[in-house]
Amino acid sequence: MKVYDAWSFGYDDSGFVIEGYVNLDRDGVIGGADGPVPALNDFNGMRITDCRTGRMLALDGVFPSDMDVLTATEFLRAKVQGEKRFRLTDIEKAAEAVYGNKKYVRIIKLREIEETCACREYFPGLWK
Repeated sequence: MKVYDAWSFGYDDSGFVIEGYVNLDRDGVIGGADGPVPALNDFNGMRITDCRTGRMLALDGVFPSDMDVLTATEFLRAKVQGEKRFRLTDIEKAAEAVYGNKKYVRIIKLREIEETCACREYFPGLWK
């Protein structure tokens, strides 16, 4: 797996980061390689991580450049604009509303056990 293009998700102090996440085969070609956990096999998309809890939502077939679509939904728009705290479940509802009926998108819930580089960079000390 290769992580790229990390930045804060929603607004600067949200506590969430978004990262591009691609599956690479042995030759470094984006493809159908096994992921670090079976749920991420053949995964190419983005992940949004709550840096407070390590919980994340991985969206296969969706890329970080598409994040504005999620923040424009009724589940996130007012909270993001008002810089009010939102939860991973709000992001999940937004993803289901936007991508739930698309056959090419998988929505996967995971939990990271170690602090991610993006969380450490954008929200140092927030990880518990």
